[in-house]
Amino acid sequence: MKFYFWFLPILIFVLRCATYSTFSYSQFEQEKLVNLSGVSSNKLSLLTTRYLKSNDLYDKFEESPLVVIYDLDYELMANKSRNLAYYLSELCYFTGNSLDMEDPQFAKMYASALVYSYTYLFDKKANPTPDPFSAEFRFALFTYNRSLAQLVRFAKKIVS
Repeated sequence: MKFYFWFLPILIFVLRCATYSTFSYSQFEQEKLVNLSGVSSNKLSLLTTRYLKSNDLYDKFEESPLVVIYDLDYELMANKSRNLAYYLSELCYFTGNSLDMEDPQFAKMYASALVYSYTYLFDKKANPTPDPFSAEFRFALFTYNRSLAQLVRFAKKIVS
């Protein structure tokens, strides 16, 4: 009996400790949040946010996004992870969105987002094989197209 008396409070305490926090959302609010990305709003997608938080990079990204992007780029070169290419494409697009068109990093961020999206979508050396029905695939397509559009807009401004 003593065992259960001490075991139950310890079990309750341990079960309350979780790596990820949980929230309750209404049906439509959850659907809206799942479809959000750095391309379609001024917030990162839940997928990228979860990756940054699970690797303790979220606060660092808010303070100095370029440092996090460079660090993750080195990791991508070493691992050729398709998912990491997606996260990098969204981070670059999101960072480019916060910059003014006259900023020298503006075109670099969108060009990087384009390259990382291309890596996610088409690179045969990246692992695992992309799932055309996944949210990452859809977001990578959006990021690829929008990054290309931003670069064309930038080029038109330079020419005129």
